[in-house]
Order: sequence, then structure tokens, then C-alpha cells
Amino acid sequence: MPPSLLPAGFDDIVGDAVGVFWASRSTGSDAQAGSRGNVVAGKNLDGFTEVTRAVAAHCGLSEDCVFAKGRKYLTLPGYYRPHKNWDVLVIREGRLLAVLEFKSQVGSFGNNFNNRAEEAIGNATDLWVANSEGAFSPERHLVYEGPPPADPRPPFLGYLMLLEECDASTRPISAESAQYPILPEFAGASYSDR
Repeated sequence: MPPSLLPAGFDDIVGDAVGVFWASRSTGSDAQAGSRGNVVAGKNLDGFTEVTRAVAAHCGLSEDCVFAKGRKYLTLPGYYRPHKNWDVLVIREGRLLAVLEFKSQVGSFGNNFNNRAEEAIGNATDLWVANSEGAFSPERHLVYEGPPPADPRPPFLGYLMLLEECDASTRPISAESAQYPILPEFAGASYSDR
């Protein structure tokens, strides 16, 4: 049997990350009403950084390959825009192995859910075109000095959406179009199903 790509206790590690999310949201903020201060501060999903670290270590990568802090260390060049700041990058010997973005959706589904989809699709498109144009080739890496790795595979791109499970996210939502029929996958689908 081949070795697992996930570390032992992976479900527990993910469960801890979800716990960090809800604990962080519940602390509130003086700067913004309710939990909005914590949401905009971007700390709610830090537990998933630890999930990434655990998977990377399990796959034999050293801790210094995982970048999760410092804006300049999380910025990649784009193709349709100058750059994008990601949540986690995994880089080994100048080779970009993984690019991760973490988002959450709690409430306001009708106002924000489609925006999240557009954002994910746009970020992925920008990253893949930049990659195809050589933006992440080891030769362009500003710090690594050495022979470029021979592996030509593109980086792994991960987009994690932590979605609140509640009536508003799980009940069927109507979708209509006067010009062309909605794709069957969306007919009567909830935000969770989408």
C-alpha cells in the first residue's frame, strides 16, 4: 500500500483549525462591531496554516519551506496584475510547490458567495497564466542559488472555503435566467452544494 499523503491524525488537525476559527471569531474586536475586526484582521483561518505545515512536514519538507507570515514573503507576481498576496506559499529550492488561499463565509451568503467564486476563479486564472509565462521558474527566484530542480510540474493551487453550516447555507436557492436555462447542477442547489 502506498504511503499516505496526509499525516496521521489529519482529521484532528483540521478539527483543531476549525476550532481556532470559531474561537477567534467569538473574541470580537473593539475596533469593529462584533467579530468583524477579527475577520478583517485575517487571523481566523491561521489554524489552516498549521494544517499546511503538518502536511508539508509529513511529505518531507522542512519548516522553512512553508511561508505564512510577512506580506513580502507571500506575494507572487501575476500576469493580469502586478502581484497577489496569498495566505501560504510552499517553496523548496526556488521551486514553487504550492499556493494556498483560505476564505470563510459566515452569513451574508446572498451578498458575498458569488463574489467568492469570482475571486477564486480570477486568482486561479491569473496564477496559471503567470506560471505558463515562466513567472515562477526557479531561475527567477530572488533568493535561491543553485541548479534548478528538474521537475516541470506546475505548483499545487489550493483554495479552502470554510462555510458556515446553517439553514441559510444549506437550503435550496432559486436560480433563474430569462435568456438561457440555468445549468442543472445549480437548479435548486444550496450555497453549500454550489
